[in-house]
Amino acid sequence: MLGHLDFQAQTKKLFEEDLKLGRELSVRGFPTMFFTDITGNREMVYGSKPYNTFENALLKLYPNANKTNYEKAWSSIFSQYCSLTAREYSELTGTPRSECEKYLDDLVSMGKLEKLTTKQGALWKLNSVIR
Repeated sequence: MLGHLDFQAQTKKLFEEDLKLGRELSVRGFPTMFFTDITGNREMVYGSKPYNTFENALLKLYPNANKTNYEKAWSSIFSQYCSLTAREYSELTGTPRSECEKYLDDLVSMGKLEKLTTKQGALWKLNSVIR
């Protein structure tokens, strides 16, 4: 069993390895995501970007890729994700961002969702009473 100091040393070593790999890959900050095809071609997306930026990176590597259709009703979306921000809900459902918070708050009023308020904003999740 690792002692507290052993764990700290191992954690520091692993973090330093992550930083080294980041430098080797020219990572300038976080988050940075790499998409690689089977031949080793790579696309990098740096920073917090809209969904279509990630989609376009994948399409550069896999131009024949097709999106999978999925049910966009609030109940289906929340059965797939344990919690969502209004922006995430907007992206997943195609609902204009300006309408999302009110719609999600209305679902809270109906007892369908719970709202969790954090320093960074609000999260919504299925009401645990009705699960």
